[in-house]
Amino acid sequence: MESRKSWIIAGAVIIVALICVFVWRSGGHYPQEGPLARPDVVFRDPESGSVRQVEAYLKQKYPTAGEYRGGSWSSIVQRSDGTYMVEHKYRVWNSAGKMLDYDQTFILDAEGNILSVLDHH
Repeated sequence: MESRKSWIIAGAVIIVALICVFVWRSGGHYPQEGPLARPDVVFRDPESGSVRQVEAYLKQKYPTAGEYRGGSWSSIVQRSDGTYMVEHKYRVWNSAGKMLDYDQTFILDAEGNILSVLDHH
């Protein structure tokens, strides 16, 4: 009797664990509708503090190794129209070896696509 009870408990634990793994792997931990339907696409990387879409855009714009050097990032602001805004200060080296400083605001849509870049002078 004791052995049967142990098997039932072990089986129940395994079933619950399998259900948890299935839900986690299928992405079922987010509601399918509403404001929490998916996590934000535009966010700051917890380790580097960068916004990956902006960093990828700048690395594509300045493809030579060492041209782009990331600097400071502002907080990400979600605007009333659903777009995001983030300011980034960075440096690039031009083909003549001269260092140029940039301070720009990037506007991104809800999918993380860069819509516009505004220069601060």
